[in-house]
Amino acid sequence: MQLKRTYLFILGLILLSSFTSIHSNTASIKLLTSQTDYIVGTNVVLEFSTTDAVQPMLYCSNSYGSTLISPTLENKKLRYQIPANIYKKVGVVNWSLIYKSNTLSGVFHMVPKPEVATMETYIGPPSIEAGGKDYTMLVIIPTDSLDNPVPKNTTVNAKHQFLASEEVDNIVTNNLIAFKNIYSKKESGRMLISSECLNINSKEFTINVMPAVPVDFEISAHRPHNYADGNQVTTFSTTIIKDKQDNVVSDGTFVIFYITNKSGNILKTSGTTLDGIATAKIIHPDYGDNWSIKAT
Repeated sequence: MQLKRTYLFILGLILLSSFTSIHSNTASIKLLTSQTDYIVGTNVVLEFSTTDAVQPMLYCSNSYGSTLISPTLENKKLRYQIPANIYKKVGVVNWSLIYKSNTLSGVFHMVPKPEVATMETYIGPPSIEAGGKDYTMLVIIPTDSLDNPVPKNTTVNAKHQFLASEEVDNIVTNNLIAFKNIYSKKESGRMLISSECLNINSKEFTINVMPAVPVDFEISAHRPHNYADGNQVTTFSTTIIKDKQDNVVSDGTFVIFYITNKSGNILKTSGTTLDGIATAKIIHPDYGDNWSIKAT
């Protein structure tokens, strides 16, 4: 009986010693750094207090990858220097410190710099139709000196000039970009577009606002005489071709003239516009005929 009590007493001391050791390990490392937000590019150091001379490794991960960091021990403080490939990228950084049964974890945020170094700008299509329904899209990606996107809701000024009018629209960044649909006017012409963010300007782009689909026009024929000599030339001309917004079609617009004779055969000639008027020529037949002419 006495031997059994001695055995139980020794077993109790062992369990108590184990519990004390676990409790001691759990309380031996404590996070000292309270800051959780850092400007991207800022040097980041996590500090922990310790009662032991142990130096466990710190596990860090962000959207670009994961790494293990070795500490330096000084005055019972563990200092973990976050590598540049983590603190130079915007995003959330998760960290974990595991030593025996002691587990510490947390997050800190790398926030964008409030500055712009470059402006990536895209626009298209380069040609749109006049009339106010067609549009081109301007997409701006402002980035800082470390190629990180600027903070959400950063204001970008989209500027465009058309004929005598100038307009500035304030848009904001969201999901890394800012964009604007720029609609055509009723008139045709050239539109100049640029953008500005935090005093940094993009390059200027040119958008051609082209006339819309032409409306109906008239055709006339001019000839030296009306003889079927197979030698003289008849010249077909159109009136000034315009779209429904009264814009004259672009120079070089291709026009095809279709000539149907009294036998039902179709002849064809073509020309291009100059100042909205298209002309084309065709030789007289060598026999008497009647022509019906249309153009597209």
